[in-house]
This record gives sequence, structure tokens and C-alpha cells, in this order.
Amino acid sequence: MGIFVRHLFSNDFIGSGPELGAAGFVPLHGPNDYLMYAGAGGNVRMGADRNKYGSGFFVKGNLGPLGYNRSLCIAIHEYGHYLFGNNHSTSGIMTSNGGLSINDMFMSGYEKYKLGLLDTLTADYSTTNSFSMRDISGRNGSSQTPDFPQILKVPITSTDFFIIESRRKISDWDVYMLGDTSRNDPFHLTGDYGKGLYIFHSNSIGILYAGNVDIECADGLWSWGDFGYENPDWTNADTVPVKLRTSLPSIVNNDAASVFFNNYSNADGISAGPWFSIGKKHVSVGQTGTDRIYTNLSEYWTSRERFGDRWDAWNVGYNEIFSPYSNPNTKDVNNDTTGIYIYYHNLANGIAQLKVYRAGFNGYNDSSILASTPPSRPMGLTLDYYVETENITHPMITWNHNKEPDMLRADTRKKYRIWRATYTNMNYVPVGYLSN
Repeated sequence: MGIFVRHLFSNDFIGSGPELGAAGFVPLHGPNDYLMYAGAGGNVRMGADRNKYGSGFFVKGNLGPLGYNRSLCIAIHEYGHYLFGNNHSTSGIMTSNGGLSINDMFMSGYEKYKLGLLDTLTADYSTTNSFSMRDISGRNGSSQTPDFPQILKVPITSTDFFIIESRRKISDWDVYMLGDTSRNDPFHLTGDYGKGLYIFHSNSIGILYAGNVDIECADGLWSWGDFGYENPDWTNADTVPVKLRTSLPSIVNNDAASVFFNNYSNADGISAGPWFSIGKKHVSVGQTGTDRIYTNLSEYWTSRERFGDRWDAWNVGYNEIFSPYSNPNTKDVNNDTTGIYIYYHNLANGIAQLKVYRAGFNGYNDSSILASTPPSRPMGLTLDYYVETENITHPMITWNHNKEPDMLRADTRKKYRIWRATYTNMNYVPVGYLSN
């Protein structure tokens, strides 16, 4: 049984304890013999004990009147405690990331793997390096096709793994990206945003609890800084802190999987928990802003990156190689190099095709793998302007050099190819590449 308390006007009906003021909890309990319902046929009371007779869950409007989306998300999370125990995770329905309580209404592949609900294949470096993956929902292929799994488990050690899932949003419930243009509405249509390959790192594969798992966001790990306060797109009456990327870490190590929010060093956008990104700010409350890729403005738009955005997934043509040289990279839980390369090289008919290599296995070494895979995406790309004269301004692009030792070089400098696009009025973002 689920009990929904629409709005807590003053005091919570829970007298004390960690559940006081919480958005929800399990099992049903409260002050001893708490009167839930009084009627002619008798009274319904609730006991105070957490024990084997406990059942159901509470969802409370602790942040104001409950809406449908928040009620549903919290209820899914609370029910999840019956599946995963009294733990929170950093992935899937067992997260507890503020507003909606969770950043995924569709159990992550990691959680489904815990429950044994998906076709899972463990990569064997000694036999093959080619893998094909179905959508996590299992709706684009028969469950009798073990060579097209829904989960690919890439072992580092016997207790340390990368877990990979392909999400094409075939199911309406597959709503990993609750930030960005979804604006915390799990059923808002967001097109191709949020589709892609998701890679998780877990060194604790116990089946009975959620535990901590780190999502390896394709847009990398950064150092973050303070940039004042700004009005978000849901109110003009209050401000929230502006946290933005400042620089790349000098040494890229594992993101701290035990930190849900407010990790501002060597952290991705999920761990840092930013509300804003660079772009065009919303015009009025209730409207959304625009990401920098579609505007020349450098304002703060309420991207809600903390809940997942369009840049987290790995995609062909965007960021397709997860390796010892990429950011993030394939270091193990102790930040030692593993020699593992995961290359997402093609998507055909909804099937993601991967190559998985490990130096020292199946005749491959670091040099031969580098020759068979592309370099990682350059990081730290920034745009500035060089003013030649009053009427002539040239763009100036800078980025951090790739670390791969096999990249083409001109003397001591690594070689990059740059494409150019123009528009007659720079109030608009040009489209279409003209030359390189």
C-alpha cells in the first residue's frame, strides 16, 4: 500500500527520526498507533516499528503540493527499497538526487543486472573483441539471442567491472535524462537527447543492495568553480549557486562514486551537481533556455545537468572511445591503468556495435590497439576572439592536446583537422561545414 501525503503544511506527522521531513520512506510506520483513518466501521491505525511485518511506502509533499511526476518518481524509489535494501545508489531508481528523488524512472542496467532481469554477457578478452548490444528495454530483439545482450559486463578484476547499456528510448519509461530540455518532466519529449551508450563503473557487484556505482559521463571530469548566483527558470524570487567548469584535472582519476552532489574536483556534471550551463537564459519563468551550441550568447541557462543531460551518453561521432587516454578513462578502482579500450564504432537498426580490447590479451598490445581505434575527443575546447581591426574579428579556438602517443604529428605538435562554417549575421549560429 502506498500512502501519499499531498502537502505538509507545518509539522510532519513523523514525530522524530531521519524520516522527519523526508520526501518518502518505507515501511509504513510512524508515531505508535498513529490514527490514519476514523470512520463508522472502525479506525485504521499504524504502528511504529520497522520489522518484518512492515509493508508499503509513504510519499510526502515535503517541498509543496505533490504533482504527478514527483509522486510517481518517489513511489518508484521507495518501492525499490524492497528490492535493494536500505541503501541509496548513484545510478537508476535508487539515487536520491533532490527534486524528483531519482534521476531514472527506468531501472538502470546496473540495477536490472543486480536483479538478474537482463540478458548479460561478460566480455572475454581472450576470445573476441566484437560485441553487439540491444536496447536496454529488450524490445528490439529476442531474448533468445545471447550474442546481442542488453548488458555487457567488462571485467577489470573479479570484483571490479565496467557495465555497459545501450539506451535508444524505445520504452516511454526510459527517461534517464531528467535534466536538460526535459526540465524534470519524465514524459517530456526530448527527441534524440539522452540516447546513446551508458558506461558505469562498479567495484561492488553484490546482488542484494544497490551500492555505489559511478556513471562515466562522456563529457568528462573537470574542476568546478563558483560564479555567483542566478535566478533559475522556475522562479524570480530566489537564486541558486552557479557552478561551472574551470579546468581539466592535471591527472584524471576516478570520480568519487560515494559523492552524490557537491564534488567539485575531478568530477563530472552528475557529481558536481550544477544547475546552470553556458547558453541563452530563459526569457520568462516557465520557459527554458538554450544550450551554447545553438546560440552565440554566454549567459546562464538552467540546464539541470545534475539530473543528466544530452552530453552524458557516448555516441558515434561525438565521443566514442573510452580508453586509458580518454577523459574519463578506464582506470580501476585504485586509479591504476587497466589497458582496457571500449570503442563504440557503429549503430545499425538500433543495435550498438562495440569493440572491446585489453592490452596483453588476444594478441593485442597498447600500440596495436591504438592503431585500431580513434583518438579520444579533444577536451577543454574554448572559443575566444582576436580583434585585428575595428571591423575585423577572428575567432580563436584553444583546446587541450590529446594524450594518445600515436596521433599524427607535425614536428612536436599533434595534427588536428578543423572545419569552418559561416553566416552573414552572427546573431545566429551557422550550420553546415564549408571547408577544413
